[in-house]
Amino acid sequence: MGFGRRHPRLGAWLAGLAAAGLLCRIALVAAGGFPEERHALLVGVLGGALLVAAGAAWLLTRPGARGQAPDLDLLLDRGAFLLRRIQAAFCRHPGEAWYRWALQASSRERAVAWLEMAAGRDHPEAHFELGLYYEESGQGPGGRGQAARHYRSAAEQGHAEASFRLAELMRWGIGPDRDPGAAHRWYLRSAHAGFRPAMDWLVRAYEFGEGLPEDLELAVFWTLQARAAEPAGLRVSHFARPRPAGSGGERTAAAVEPRAGETFFRLGMSFQGSAEQPRDPAAARLWLRRAAEAGHLEAMVELGALLATEEGGLAHSQEAHRWLQQAGQAGHRSAQIKLGRLER
Repeated sequence: MGFGRRHPRLGAWLAGLAAAGLLCRIALVAAGGFPEERHALLVGVLGGALLVAAGAAWLLTRPGARGQAPDLDLLLDRGAFLLRRIQAAFCRHPGEAWYRWALQASSRERAVAWLEMAAGRDHPEAHFELGLYYEESGQGPGGRGQAARHYRSAAEQGHAEASFRLAELMRWGIGPDRDPGAAHRWYLRSAHAGFRPAMDWLVRAYEFGEGLPEDLELAVFWTLQARAAEPAGLRVSHFARPRPAGSGGERTAAAVEPRAGETFFRLGMSFQGSAEQPRDPAAARLWLRRAAEAGHLEAMVELGALLATEEGGLAHSQEAHRWLQQAGQAGHRSAQIKLGRLER
């Protein structure tokens, strides 16, 4: 009979200490970017070793567990979390620490959990990342409601793109209730913070009276502001989709997608329904609109077709006509055919 069978509690403690040693090696590498972590590392190592060992002892010696192999994945995951909590308690900026650890996390589940810890300390970028995650991960209306909550928390701290994203959700009533007036205020807040896509939207809204009274003077003002602003695209979440195998290294924060129109088009089409993901027309409209506004012709056609077949009344019919007409004028044959059918 093995040592672990004859002395399960002692064997569990030894296994836990060995696992804690591995975690400490990982922590030493991860601590390179945070000076305050180096001061907290000794406490974290000692406390983490004891807590992980205690966890191992509990796993092996709880009722019905004797003679069973420990769940090492669970043990290491809980140990890593406990170690980080101890380190965070001794950091000057725990929200920033949790955010950086989330970017380094080896799994999406751990990254999201650690982003939630950072957001619990009101870290604006963590709130924004979580907003992107909940909006893009296909969790339905509840997920978009969560996204709006996190966007608002980031926007209230001056995050320009979070203000824009919140305005988008409120303009269409996807997640929060539809509120064009509040959406306009968040668009203005984003634009005043220098976010060019918000300025571009205001130009169009004031020029064509989309949800606002036409005002050519304000349209010209925001046109000049947009020309002087730094170019900016919408960022996409790295957490909403599984991490590519063998990617290694640290994640970057949600990055500006260089081919944003194509990315948004693919997201929109993914919400049209598949074997892996149920159909979500509201999300499909949102992402196809973003792709169409970025000049993606296929998105204009798909959005026009979607709006034309939905029960959205005159507003949907007019918008469908506008997108199909725009794609048709650019020479898209399918758009021209669909537009002819719509006009019959």
